[in-house]
Amino acid sequence: MLKRQEKSGFREWFAWGWIAFILFIAMFNNGIFLGYGLHSPNQYQFESPAFLALIVSAFITMWLILQISARNFEWTRANIIIGALAILIPLVYLLSSFQAFSPYMAKIGILIHLALFLFYVAGTFWSRSDQLTDRFPLVFLIFGYFLVAFGFLTMFGNAYLLDSLTPQDGIRITSVFQYANAYAVLLLIMWIVMLLEINRTSRRGIQILHGIMLVPVLVSFLLTLSRGALVVLPIIAIVTLAMLRLKIQIKLILYSVIGMGISLLIYSKLADRGIEVVNGILAATAAKQSYNTVSIFSGDAIGYWAILFVASLVMGAITYAIERYIEPKLQAKLGNQASNRSGIWLPIGLLVLFVVGALAVLSDTMVKVLPAVLRNRIEGINFETHSVYERLRMYKNAIQLWKDYPILGGGSGAWEASYEKYQSYPYLSAQTHSFITQLLVEVGIVGTVAIIGLILFSLITFVVKYRRMSEAYRNKYIFYFVVPITILLHASIDFEMSYLLYDILVFLCLGVLSGALSPVKQWPVKQARLIKQTSSGVLAALGIALLVITSLRLYGSNQIDYANDAYAQQRPFSEIVDPLKQGLGITPGHPVLLQQLTSWNYQAYDQSKDEAYLQEAEKYLAKLVKTEPYYRPGVDLNFTIQMIHGKQDAAINIMEKAVIQYPFEQTFYDQLESALLTKWEQQRQASDTEGAKATAETVKKYYLKIMDQERVVQQLPKTIELNRAFTISNTARLAAGEVAFNDGDYVQAAETLKTALQEDLSAEGVNRKVARYYLAALRKQGQDDQALYDKLIAADENEASQLEQLK
Repeated sequence: MLKRQEKSGFREWFAWGWIAFILFIAMFNNGIFLGYGLHSPNQYQFESPAFLALIVSAFITMWLILQISARNFEWTRANIIIGALAILIPLVYLLSSFQAFSPYMAKIGILIHLALFLFYVAGTFWSRSDQLTDRFPLVFLIFGYFLVAFGFLTMFGNAYLLDSLTPQDGIRITSVFQYANAYAVLLLIMWIVMLLEINRTSRRGIQILHGIMLVPVLVSFLLTLSRGALVVLPIIAIVTLAMLRLKIQIKLILYSVIGMGISLLIYSKLADRGIEVVNGILAATAAKQSYNTVSIFSGDAIGYWAILFVASLVMGAITYAIERYIEPKLQAKLGNQASNRSGIWLPIGLLVLFVVGALAVLSDTMVKVLPAVLRNRIEGINFETHSVYERLRMYKNAIQLWKDYPILGGGSGAWEASYEKYQSYPYLSAQTHSFITQLLVEVGIVGTVAIIGLILFSLITFVVKYRRMSEAYRNKYIFYFVVPITILLHASIDFEMSYLLYDILVFLCLGVLSGALSPVKQWPVKQARLIKQTSSGVLAALGIALLVITSLRLYGSNQIDYANDAYAQQRPFSEIVDPLKQGLGITPGHPVLLQQLTSWNYQAYDQSKDEAYLQEAEKYLAKLVKTEPYYRPGVDLNFTIQMIHGKQDAAINIMEKAVIQYPFEQTFYDQLESALLTKWEQQRQASDTEGAKATAETVKKYYLKIMDQERVVQQLPKTIELNRAFTISNTARLAAGEVAFNDGDYVQAAETLKTALQEDLSAEGVNRKVARYYLAALRKQGQDDQALYDKLIAADENEASQLEQLK
């Protein structure tokens, strides 16, 4: 027996309220990207939107309590059993937090996954409302249409958002996501859902609206230039088609072919405008000026809007024609025909897709009709392409990390906190670029099995139910299947699950799938009342806890903004640091608050030489190092303050640990070698022969390590673009060269130092010292470089006497 909850206007409007707030926050905050992290203090900007979304999530508990408290409410199996199992989502993150790399990120991870648990449970209740399940696909599409419109506003120069356009391969569009692949996933979902909604609705106006928007969506999809989306597109298409009747399969393919054909016709023209705009943005940035947008009706933009508008109207007219004339004929001929014919069509479709894909990649036969940029992107799909090669190395490095913490993982944010220790070369990525590897490193094998198991259970049980559903129910629930499948498939090779918007959509939809047509669970009256009271109490406690904790964390995060504003306005020092202290009182251990207090107190000491400021800096630094040992800026601050106190060995120890944790961070090697060289010179002056010998060996050891790391970088494929270089610096060469000179290995000293020679010797420092020891090493071999000597003496005549001392 199935029981569908009666309509309740208030409860449904309440649901629309919290989902609208989530979509609104996502629209204006990069899809709620979870970019808070440990490497840059500026990343705190991603905290506030996430906390706002979590505050909204807390109100879901109130909505759930209202549902449970309804007089006519009856538990279903999904509500009580599957919903209870979903508590594993935050529980595994709680367990992993006890061995977290970052307590700060681990705690946020627990809160986020507690909210996702609530969305999953809410989905099981959502499925019981006809109005919610029927109308959400349209609400989602309208939300998407706004983002598509904004994407074109930025591309035509009518609006500006940082990184909404990127100049890679000409032009890539990202809309509010600021990451093309994440935007491509939204567009891929919209592409499928639009066509499903055209089939589902009988309202001609809505059908034509979706038809009109098909071209902007498909053009935007092409403009993302997302290789990942192109790779998963055939899989998603086949999975979706497998769920549909033959008539709907034909219509989806027909609409897609026509829409893509029109989109390709106008792609190059629109892309040219995008390239023009992004070049203007780059020029303005280079000149340190703001980019000046133009009106939609200006001569620079109106023509491109007209092209897009006309193409969209043509697709709208074609949609009308298909629905008015072709659809009735398909219905008359095919009706609800499904299994037998579909079983033939799908393998054929699969074969065609693979053949076409192979031809496209391996020859010019199929791709020569495509615009040059698209052709280059498709032909560039191989294992040495930068993005493919980098991802494969990330997956390998993530597995290495996971093997060190295999059972429960390293907590939320484990990858960002420690990936540099495991990386194969100096890439920069705070994301593992795979949902699977992200789970492994964060919650280990236990958490991965629990969460992936819940996902698979929700999907598989729905597919089983789907096969027995009527056509009306199939049309109602297919949206909730397409959304998580599309996001999760793409997230297997990228980091869409680092966007809270996508996390919410996935778990809300999975909850709906679990709750779809779930049978009523019968309980004795007293037991049912007890379950209602207990579940309401638990939900209330969770909601209050989530609301209070996230509100306090939001307050703490906002104090950073207040402090930065006070700093920019050059207010008194106390007015700058007071907000930070208040924030730290609310959220102890917040790394950015601790880092700012340490940094600004140190700056105050550096300017005033007042020891009180240095003591304050040390106090906050001690807390930072203890609570967040992997916080990248903390390493530099700790080293600097130890050097100020003359604690040379402590400073060296800090850098020796740092180069283990960050083996491709060149600045750490430079600071380490410089400190070691200073120590070695002091030991020699103090006639500490044994100490100097040991330090010299350490200098050599790290120089060899630097050489090894440089060799790794040099052996990378030419297609790899490094975000940061790694070379043997002049500082490291000087240390190794000076030690070699002292050891009497003049050939090695000259060879090491020769590469570090610079034209500019005007400033006292490393460059002059390199030249001095290089000349001394040459003279020890009976050689000389008169031109370099003359240049050195011209820079400072005292160099002659210093060079004489090295004989």
